[in-house]
Amino acid sequence: MDDDHVGFLQKNSILAEVTVLDHENHRVAWRVAGMLPRWMLDVERWQMITVEEGREGGTEMKCKYESYEVFRGVLAYAVQWFVGKELKMGVDAMGEALKGRAERD
Repeated sequence: MDDDHVGFLQKNSILAEVTVLDHENHRVAWRVAGMLPRWMLDVERWQMITVEEGREGGTEMKCKYESYEVFRGVLAYAVQWFVGKELKMGVDAMGEALKGRAERD
């Protein structure tokens, strides 16, 4: 992602705690760790990949990528109000970049 696509949030690093790592179903989830008490703001991100259709053995495969962010706590609506659009832009940009990389190979 470049800075033109993430708005004022820009690129940054966070400490995350992996909450689900499901190799069999190709799912992973993590939550932002240590910023605020979870009753104030709890953010968990889910990413999943599922095979939609296609055949194995060198022929075309199609898959579906899904990404969800779940906001809980008393500040959840404030986050949605103030930075919801920018968060959506960042998630969409990441999905498009992943799609481009997968289709390139």
